[in-house]
Amino acid sequence: MADVIPHLLSQRACRSFTDDQVADVHLEVMLEAATHAASAGISQPWTFGRPFAAPLFGS
Repeated sequence: MADVIPHLLSQRACRSFTDDQVADVHLEVMLEAATHAASAGISQPWTFGRPFAAPLFGS
């Protein structure tokens, strides 16, 4: 857990992006982590999709 704290404290909002593709394995990890993001009173359950590519999970 201690190794996560420096990353959380250095978090920043990105406003500049590239056209580089992100590997599916990295997307899977990020989406799994994102589904655990806090939501006030669970009022906004998180849902993610990939309309631009084949399904990430399963078939």
